[in-house]
Amino acid sequence: MKRHILAGRFGPDDQVDIPIGTDEQRTYLQLVAGTKNLDHGIGGALATLQKYGVFPSEVGLDLLVLAAHVHAADTRISRTEQSQDSWTREIRLVVPVSDPSRWIAAAPILKNALDFLTGDRWTIGFRSRPARFATIANAAPPSLIATPFDSVSLFSGGMDSLIGAIDLLEDGGTPLLVSHFGEGATVIPPFLKRPESRNYAAKANFCFGVMPPMAMLGRS
Repeated sequence: MKRHILAGRFGPDDQVDIPIGTDEQRTYLQLVAGTKNLDHGIGGALATLQKYGVFPSEVGLDLLVLAAHVHAADTRISRTEQSQDSWTREIRLVVPVSDPSRWIAAAPILKNALDFLTGDRWTIGFRSRPARFATIANAAPPSLIATPFDSVSLFSGGMDSLIGAIDLLEDGGTPLLVSHFGEGATVIPPFLKRPESRNYAAKANFCFGVMPPMAMLGRS
């Protein structure tokens, strides 16, 4: 069993070396396809959000990058082969972000959440994006039309998130439901698709890559 490090890189010229211990195995996660297109579904997600008039900030984009790291680690590191008890893995992430100091302050909360959600032992570190990718997010263009959504709600298709979506709709809200799919697609209940009602919702699919069949053991 080895401890695993998953370290993100922004493009082929991002050659920052991440030191490892004698019991660690390092894998680099290339976040850019070609020279500038964001990979792992991030670029596609941003394009979809812009169609709905939603323009994430640099910190919002950092969250997508962090999620891509977590998803890749959770789906590609085998519990059977890479844990001492056939369950608990030891995973270290090194995530390139726009503002490392802000994310370092949040690291303990993120670690506690991931430890609970997956049953693993996570360590999360951050570094600055390379200069060429210091600014990625597009600013929202001037518009007299307000964004049609008044909230954002995570939506896995499970009972908890479904009840949350129903509560928002019953209260007269117009949520943007954010989901993702890996091996399969999230199913949207018909009542969330009614265009004739003010209480409608849109879904942005964040696809962080398709992989061979493997149990998704992290909680939604």
